[in-house]
Amino acid sequence: MLLASDLAKPGSYVGYPRTFVSVGDAEAFQRECDQLVALLQNDGVEVSYDVQRDAVHDFWGWSIAVPSNAARERLAERVYAWIAGLVG
Repeated sequence: MLLASDLAKPGSYVGYPRTFVSVGDAEAFQRECDQLVALLQNDGVEVSYDVQRDAVHDFWGWSIAVPSNAARERLAERVYAWIAGLVG
């Protein structure tokens, strides 16, 4: 199966800024997310990869898709810390 990220040539992400990627452990596209993170890292991009337990695709925005607020709260804390690290 050919994925869109299979089309990225080595060096496609050189020069990208630090990047934060978050997925749920029940993400339908987790394989593609894993592959994108690997491509970014191989091109020297500093990547923070966050995988949240009990969460699905776009769990931060879909309150009905996550059994509790825990994953969204954990992600919010990690995003805020990541942003704080960018500015200070």
